[in-house]
Amino acid sequence: MIRYYDSCIFGAATNSQHPGCGGCQRVTEVASIEWTVAACRELIQAEFPSATEYLEQFLAYCAFNGVGLVLNTLQDAKSAAKLNRAHKKPLEQMGFGSQDWNHLNSASHCEADTIYTVDDDFFDPWNKANPGAARKRRAVADYITKNLGIAVVRP
Repeated sequence: MIRYYDSCIFGAATNSQHPGCGGCQRVTEVASIEWTVAACRELIQAEFPSATEYLEQFLAYCAFNGVGLVLNTLQDAKSAAKLNRAHKKPLEQMGFGSQDWNHLNSASHCEADTIYTVDDDFFDPWNKANPGAARKRRAVADYITKNLGIAVVRP
């Protein structure tokens, strides 16, 4: 099992006011991790500079405790994007953004079976515009799972 960690996992884990903080902290508790962790350090540092120290500590604890790590580069994500370009337009039409596209391709490059994220864009951008909706949409997540074989999971 390879689980890709979107940058927002580290951003939310360090922000106690974020509604996803608890779940993000749980998936960054190294002692409970039984899978290989994948991430793109460049993307995480660019999106959440304030989480850089937390990220580096997490990666060090993973290495020290024998948790498998796959660290992709932005170039790896761009290489995978070339292979996945047929999916870019349908995802853009659903409102999926370029940074998310980079994370998705980083996950694809490392053959992740799961993406951990609290970013509503990975589920459906409609959810950001309608935060109080009783039912959350999953059009983007369903597309990614069906077409790329990667489950999108909110921790």
